[in-house]
Amino acid sequence: MLVEHTFVPSLADELAIKVGETLRMLEEYEDEWCLVERLGSRSNERGVVPRFCLKERPRGQHKRGASSTGTAASGRSGKSQ
Repeated sequence: MLVEHTFVPSLADELAIKVGETLRMLEEYEDEWCLVERLGSRSNERGVVPRFCLKERPRGQHKRGASSTGTAASGRSGKSQ
């Protein structure tokens, strides 16, 4: 996934992201938030971000082993909608 909109977190489980960064979506929730992992990070940074901040990478730009699909869940625990 590519970051299309910068996001500044307000809660501890959220991840700060900037336009142009590459992320792997680990899970997508019904409340339009996603659990993501920053690619290329040594610390394997993970957190949740709003889905609208992300866009699919065009075909042919996926790194081997990187997945941009997630599974739906009933929502994030600890987040209000």
